[in-house]
Amino acid sequence: MTPRQYQVADLLNRGRSIRAVAEELEVSKRRIYDLARRLQLPYNAPLKVGGRKWRQVQELYQSGYSPEELGKMFRLAPSRVNRIVREYGQRPRTLWHRR
Repeated sequence: MTPRQYQVADLLNRGRSIRAVAEELEVSKRRIYDLARRLQLPYNAPLKVGGRKWRQVQELYQSGYSPEELGKMFRLAPSRVNRIVREYGQRPRTLWHRR
């Protein structure tokens, strides 16, 4: 890998999003996506708090999956998974439900 590729890998493995890495290194998002796909790096796509994937990560973590396993399943850095798990108490709550 080139020094630039190591830099991209380091940022993605620390939980930065593809968009943030592309802006910081002043390259296109497409180039970062291609590199992430080729090197099997996490994408760290933003997850909506309370959204479907966010809930799946929470539920699988509660059932015993490690952050590393979840990271591979959802293409997230383990540090990003840990951040999502910490947000568990911050999910939106509704006051009424439709029946």
